[in-house]
Amino acid sequence: MKTILLLIAGIAFSSGALAQEDKRQHLKCHLQLEDESRIVHHFVHTEKESKEFIDTLTERSVFMADGVTKRKIIAVYECVDIKDRFKNKDAVALEKNTPF
Repeated sequence: MKTILLLIAGIAFSSGALAQEDKRQHLKCHLQLEDESRIVHHFVHTEKESKEFIDTLTERSVFMADGVTKRKIIAVYECVDIKDRFKNKDAVALEKNTPF
């Protein structure tokens, strides 16, 4: 009986640890692209630190609204949790004009 309880507790603990490890974080970022346009773009990542993820954004590209064209990110001005508000007024204005 003890063995069965320990087995159940072990499975519950390991599945809880896996769920926590794969937790997705949703961010929205104010970016400048290679064509000098500025956009607000949503990202989802599972890395433990958002700062590490944000630091690597300038090595990435994003698809434009047409779903075909890609543009390289050259600057990241601000990233916040998807539920939070931007501090930068330009980012707030861009977000209002960006369909998601």
